[in-house]
Amino acid sequence: LPPIPKPRPVTPDDEILPHTDISDKSKNIWIVTTASLPWMTGTAVNPLLRAAYLSTGRKAAGGSVTLMLPWVERTEDKKRIYGDEKLFETPEDQEEFVRSWLRDTANMKEASVDLNIRWYTAWQEVLENSLYSMGDIIGLIPQEKCDICVLEEPEHLNWYRAPGENWT
Repeated sequence: LPPIPKPRPVTPDDEILPHTDISDKSKNIWIVTTASLPWMTGTAVNPLLRAAYLSTGRKAAGGSVTLMLPWVERTEDKKRIYGDEKLFETPEDQEEFVRSWLRDTANMKEASVDLNIRWYTAWQEVLENSLYSMGDIIGLIPQEKCDICVLEEPEHLNWYRAPGENWT
């Protein structure tokens, strides 16, 4: 087998391609993930914190950050994921929970206001303890409002399977 490549640290001479430069605050960045608070997994917390950090100062420069989260519709899925005490009736209710957590727990007050949050419909595959979309997630992102798109757990985001559909 060939050796595993080892990345080297970035150097000042490395060219950053302008269309990939996330430090350009005028860029519109979308981050799509497969988990949302109150499910306290790395796949929920890390993208939220990344999106919040990237949103800092971006609004003033004409850019934005949008975090696209799964809205779990089925009550039985919600109970398994979030427990009985956190059953949100609407995406707006869950969004308020996410923004409150950013503001009060993560102490990211500006981001709790400036971060855009959008939802896609999802369901839980119990055997894998994973969420899957119930449609084309990327089709929900307006091309004219997205310069850079980050897919968290793309192996989950690139598959569409209807609830209960068996893959054999």
